[in-house]
Amino acid sequence: PPAELYDHPVNAFVAGFIGSPAMNLFTAPIRDGAISIAGADIDIDATSQAALRKSGLSSVVVGIRPEHLALSDDGTGLNADVALLEELGSETYVYASLADESVHNLDGDPMVVVARSSQRAPAKRGEGIRLRQADNAVHLFHPETGDRLV
Repeated sequence: PPAELYDHPVNAFVAGFIGSPAMNLFTAPIRDGAISIAGADIDIDATSQAALRKSGLSSVVVGIRPEHLALSDDGTGLNADVALLEELGSETYVYASLADESVHNLDGDPMVVVARSSQRAPAKRGEGIRLRQADNAVHLFHPETGDRLV
């Protein structure tokens, strides 16, 4: 069923294909068994941590849906700069460049993430922001095969 594929995509292709806007997919380095990018750790559950350690990979494809990223009001989270605001009336999509040159989209370009906000004017273009992820909302995929790790 579509909801199952949306919530638990079997690979990065399906993850990026289902949903609008598409899931944020980016390749990130693994350091000491953790994913730390743009000034913040990516929180993953114990099962995902174990799979990451067992994989022996030096990088991983991280997937986070736009609705699972929010502007942080406490100064913690991913460090990013607002590139574009797409105001849709009841919600705004914030497109932001991650402040980390080691993180790339699947085409190898610098990463621009999309976050959904219920605020009308959550930030201004060019403004530095912090983005936090929702709990248990991170998907991990193999960087070469695209298969889901957990």
